[in-house]
Amino acid sequence: MKNKYLIAYFSKTQNTEKIAKELGNLLDADFHEIKEKVEYKPEDINWTVEDCRANRENNDPQCRPDIQDEALSDNFDVLLLGFPLWWGEPPKVIRTFLEKNEDLLKSKKIVIFCTSQMTPIYQAQMNLRYGYPKLKFVSGARLSNYSPEQIKAWTKTFDR
Repeated sequence: MKNKYLIAYFSKTQNTEKIAKELGNLLDADFHEIKEKVEYKPEDINWTVEDCRANRENNDPQCRPDIQDEALSDNFDVLLLGFPLWWGEPPKVIRTFLEKNEDLLKSKKIVIFCTSQMTPIYQAQMNLRYGYPKLKFVSGARLSNYSPEQIKAWTKTFDR
């Protein structure tokens, strides 16, 4: 039986969106864009400003920014969850998304992918596994500099 895929992604600079679309073409997947209710402006994700919004949210363990409420369909077996890394972590909207959909996602396999020029995925992956022990995360990948051929090869690692 062939898996049915849903790609849920959060992207502010289109890097993650580009990878999501490449994966979608390879896997014939459906898409769900995770959108924050209060949009991040460029100055909100300007890492050189110590007190930018993203830094404030990242430093607050309880922060869960509101997201636009679009219910997920149950019509998938595997969720590919994509996001940029912000200081080695998923943006807090990812935690909002997981918590909002936790009951549905308990029965799904979750493969994360991230974009970052330097930061490895390891810390983010471990923190999500620890923070959401009822969810079934499988090994993910940082896909920022992957070619389409490498992305295709990576999909074979979880398409079993």
